Amino acid sequence: MTTQPPTIHTYFLAPGWSIQAPSIRLGSVITHPTQPHVSIFTPDLPTTTVTTTTSPPFTGKPHLHPTGITGLFGTFLDLHGLGDEESPTLQYDRHAVLSYSLRGATTSRFTPTAELKAKALAPGGRVAQYLEAGAAQGARVFMVTGVKTVSGASVTTGSGKGGGWRVGLSVGVEGEEGGEGVVFAFELEELGGGEVLGEGEGLEGRLDGVFGEGVFTVLEGVDEAEEGEACRIVASSRSCVDLETASSARIGREASRVRGRE
Repeated sequence: MTTQPPTIHTYFLAPGWSIQAPSIRLGSVITHPTQPHVSIFTPDLPTTTVTTTTSPPFTGKPHLHPTGITGLFGTFLDLHGLGDEESPTLQYDRHAVLSYSLRGATTSRFTPTAELKAKALAPGGRVAQYLEAGAAQGARVFMVTGVKTVSGASVTTGSGKGGGWRVGLSVGVEGEEGGEGVVFAFELEELGGGEVLGEGEGLEGRLDGVFGEGVFTVLEGVDEAEEGEACRIVASSRSCVDLETASSARIGREASRVRGRE
């Protein structure tokens, strides 16, 4: 019997900490991955069609693998920190991150039916009007098929003292009690073409063709909230400067330096 290879999910990183979970709903239709909270169609999905999993707390180092593979949430933290770093309580040295933690991570996803797609693309609706108006510019639309949220996070940094290293600071954020958390990643499927945005080879080249060259950077990573499953991470290149080299190398150097003095 032939064994099917595991599904490798592709996650787009949210543009920051400002998007609360209710702002991105499964089945909603958006026009661009950099604005996942701005929808032009939002259905009421039966809860029976949605699969939701809650992950136990996780703590890991900036690079979870000797080859430099990064974690999904770790990459989000590398880009956006802990949010409002103007606050003195959230300031930390990103050059000396020893570990990071996430708590209250939840993943919700569903598989859109043909009926739902047809409803979203119904003639005369906002989606159809948008596509018609932007046909000459190659307008596209995407349905949100997966959402990842987190309700708490922290980082621990190292500080030098003499010839050794010690833990210098631990800072964190917690969501409101009873809140639905903050969205840090999401999955998309393009409507019309029926393509899960992110599947297959040559993803970065295909994203360049859809959104313009250099708009997104694609990384191979692991999903900390899914027991280290392999995944693809798509980050807005406008949020980082050469994510694969500058940022990753910086964190890698600091982590190696700390490990060498432990």
